[in-house]
Amino acid sequence: MKKFFKRIVLSAIMLLCVFSLNNSFAESKTTAEYTMILYLNGCDLESNINSQTNQLNGEASDALEVLQNSSFDDSKLNIIVVTGGTKKWRLQEPKISTTQCQAWRVWGEPQKKMELVKETDPGMSMTDKATLSEYISWAIKNYPAKKYALFMWNHGAGPIGGFGTDELNDNKSISISDIRSGLKSAIGGNKFELIAFTCCLMGNFETAYQLKELSNYMVGSEDLSYGDAFDETVKGFAAKPDISGKDLGKVFINAHFKGAYDGRLYTFSLIDLSKVSDIKYNWDNMIKQLDEKMNVKSSSGANMYRALAVARAYTESYNEFSREADGIGDMYNFAECISDVCAINTEALKKSIKDAVLYNKACKLRPNSNGLSIYFVDRKFEQALGHDNDLIKYRPGTPSKLYFDFLTNYYNKLFVQDASKIIGSISFTSRSLIDLNPNAHPSEYGVSIDLDDVPLVNQIWFVIGKLEGDDADKNFKTLCIDKEIGFDPETGNIGAEVSGKQYCLGGKPIAIYWDGDVNRWKNPKYIPMGSFAVKHKGDVKFIVLQEKSKDSAEIIGAWNSKEFNGNVIPATGSLDSENIPKIGDKITILYKACGKYADGPEVVLNSYNITKSNIESGEYCGAFYIEDVIGRKIWSYRKSFTLSSSAGIKASKNKNVDEEMTDNQSL
Repeated sequence: MKKFFKRIVLSAIMLLCVFSLNNSFAESKTTAEYTMILYLNGCDLESNINSQTNQLNGEASDALEVLQNSSFDDSKLNIIVVTGGTKKWRLQEPKISTTQCQAWRVWGEPQKKMELVKETDPGMSMTDKATLSEYISWAIKNYPAKKYALFMWNHGAGPIGGFGTDELNDNKSISISDIRSGLKSAIGGNKFELIAFTCCLMGNFETAYQLKELSNYMVGSEDLSYGDAFDETVKGFAAKPDISGKDLGKVFINAHFKGAYDGRLYTFSLIDLSKVSDIKYNWDNMIKQLDEKMNVKSSSGANMYRALAVARAYTESYNEFSREADGIGDMYNFAECISDVCAINTEALKKSIKDAVLYNKACKLRPNSNGLSIYFVDRKFEQALGHDNDLIKYRPGTPSKLYFDFLTNYYNKLFVQDASKIIGSISFTSRSLIDLNPNAHPSEYGVSIDLDDVPLVNQIWFVIGKLEGDDADKNFKTLCIDKEIGFDPETGNIGAEVSGKQYCLGGKPIAIYWDGDVNRWKNPKYIPMGSFAVKHKGDVKFIVLQEKSKDSAEIIGAWNSKEFNGNVIPATGSLDSENIPKIGDKITILYKACGKYADGPEVVLNSYNITKSNIESGEYCGAFYIEDVIGRKIWSYRKSFTLSSSAGIKASKNKNVDEEMTDNQSL
C-alpha cells in the first residue's frame, strides 16, 4: 500500500514538472510574426575568470540579461534560448544547468523572465548535430511563426574549425557540414529568414554555401567578433514585427559597430544566400583556368604556381596573430590579386561576390574586407602548423570536389614536395651585412637578394638580440624586431638603420611580432598591429598593440596563451581589453631563443602607451629575417656590434664578423 501511495505521489510530481515546463505553450500556439532562437553555447566565454575583476567572464549571462531587460510584444515575437556547453554560469537566477542542455522562453510583462521549457539528457552536447536538430525542430513546432531567425553564439573557427567549443564535451566543435545536416533535418523544407553567427571567422563562403538552401540571409564576420548586439536587435523586431531578414541583418551589424573602438578587428557582412551558387560557378571557372595554366609542362606552369602563391600572400588574411596559418583570406581581394598577378580575368567572380554581399562593414584595420572569406592553403607563418590535417577537416565542407582536388594538389606541390624545384626560393646576392653609412649616425646595414626572387618576399624584419650560452653552443635570443625596413624591389636591396632606438617597456626592449607584409606596409592607410609575450601572475599572455605613429604604440588588448604542437602561441579570438594587466602590475617580458620563450626582466606596467627609446649599452648582434610567400624563412648572416650611449645618442660599431643563424632560430 505504501509503495502504491509513493507511486501516486511520484506520478503527481512528474505531472507537475511537465506542466511547469510547458505552462507557456498555450500562449505560444498562436502564430507569431517571428520566432528568434538563440543557440547560446556558453563555453569559456562564460566560465573563464576575468583577470581584472577575478569574477566569471559571464559573456553569455550578459546576453541573457539584455534579453530579460528588453521590451517586445510576446504575441508577435517568441524568444527561445538554448543553453549549455559551459562549466559555470554567472547568472544566478534562473539557475541554468551546468550538466545538460536546456531551452528557455523569454517572455512576460512588464518585466521579461526566463522560463524553462525543455531540457534533455546530460549526454547531449551543444556541438552535436543531433542536439542542434532536436532543439531547433522543437522550437519551430512549439513556437510557430511566420518567420524564424537563428543566432549562433559562441566561438567561431571558420570553414575548418567550425562553430563552438563545448566545455562539457572535451571542447569539441561542430563542423559546418554538420550544422547544415542538423538544421536541414530540423526545418524540413522550410527556411530561416536569417541565420546570424555571433562569433569570429564564420563570414566565409564555405559556410554560406552550406546554408544556401536553409536560409534567405546570413550574417557573419570574416575576422573577429565582439559582443552580441541583442538589445538593438530586439528593438528592431519591436519596431517592425515583420522585419525582413535583410533589414534585420543590417540592424544586427550596425548594433555591433556601435560598440566598436579603434584597435578591434571588426568585420561583419550580410549575405544573400540565393546568390552564392553564382559565386561557386565563377570560382570554379577561375580554378579551372588556373589549373590549366599550372599543368603546362614548361616553365610557364611553374611560374603560375609562383604567381598564385604571391597572390595568396598579398591577400588580406584573418586571425593572423595566432601564427597558426588559418589560411582564411578575403575572397574578393584574392580574386583581385589573382587577376593582377596571374593575368586571369576574375570580373565575373568579383561581380557575383558583390551581388551576394548586401551589406558589409569593416574597421579601418581591415581595408580589404569585402564581406566573404575563403580558405586557401597559406603557410606564411614560421610554425607551419598541420595543413594536411586541415585539408582532411576541410573536405566535408568544401564547396566543390574540383576546388578540393585543386587545393590538395597545390598543397602537395608546395608544402609536401620540394617547393624550390617549382617556384624557386629566395637567395642572397650579398648575405653579409654591409655598413652602408660607416662614417655617419645612425649606421645603416644592408643586404641584397636576387632580382628574380623579389616577388617571393612576403615579410622582412631586422632582428636585434644577444648571444647566450657557452662559446661552443651559443643561442641567439631575440630582443627587438624592427619592421622599419627599406626594400627596393627594383634592385633587391634591403636596408635598416640601426640606432638602438626600439620599443621598450620599463626601459627594457620588447620583441613585437608585427602582422602584415611588405606589400601591405606600403599602403598609407594600413595601421600596423603587433603582439609581444609576457608573463603576468604566472600565466603567459600576448599583449596586443596598435601603432599610433612611427615611434609610439598603444596597448589595446591581450590574449591568453595555448600550447600547439609544442609551441606557445596566442589563444586568439575576440580581443579582450579586460585581459590586459592593470597599470601598476608587475609583468615579466618574455624573449625567444631556439623557438622557446624564456623569462626576461620583470618590469612595472606604468602606461598603456609604449614608445621607442634607446636600449641599454652593450654587445648585441643583428640579422635580417625574411619570410617568403609560403612561409619559408631565410636569415642573412648576423653581425655583432656594440651599442654605446653618449648623451642619449647611440652609435653602432661593426665587428666585421659573419655569423650563421641556426635553422632552429625563430621569432
